[in-house]
Amino acid sequence: DTLDGAGTFTVFAPPDSAFAKLPEELLTKLLDPTWSPQLKDVLLYHALGSEVFSTDLAEGLMAPTLNFQGDKITVSLDPPSIDE
Repeated sequence: DTLDGAGTFTVFAPPDSAFAKLPEELLTKLLDPTWSPQLKDVLLYHALGSEVFSTDLAEGLMAPTLNFQGDKITVSLDPPSIDE
């Protein structure tokens, strides 16, 4: 619903290796329809409600996410990562 609305969004997609680190039981749980609110929250943690280009990123940049809590992410540039 959130990303279907009008607006510009930036999504930081985790690499496959990030998903490989998750316990299999957690992945199974998140894919269960009962847990869709939690899955949505995890996905929206990786989305911003604004357009951000790689040239806009700076070490330590903090930006609010679209998840339920409005958590902020912190950017690291060397190596490139979000909240590591």
